[in-house]
Amino acid sequence: MSKRYTHNYLAQWEQGLHGDSDSTEFYTEQFETEAAEHLRGLQRDDVGGVVCYYDSEGLEAAYFDYENLVGSVYAITGRRSDEI
Repeated sequence: MSKRYTHNYLAQWEQGLHGDSDSTEFYTEQFETEAAEHLRGLQRDDVGGVVCYYDSEGLEAAYFDYENLVGSVYAITGRRSDEI
């Protein structure tokens, strides 16, 4: 698969679209809202700098790197957080 991320919020952050809110929370929530159909039923784990979303078998199905403001849904990109 050629696409590295399904979500990249760096340009939005540079434009200040998060306003006065904490950008980490703002963009994590935005990722979770936009990727909701893929995150449904997954377990969320903040591992420090990255939130990983695991399926019932413990496989990472998505991640959001809130320090770099990028995320990926495995079903779309075929990439997991250890590949960034």
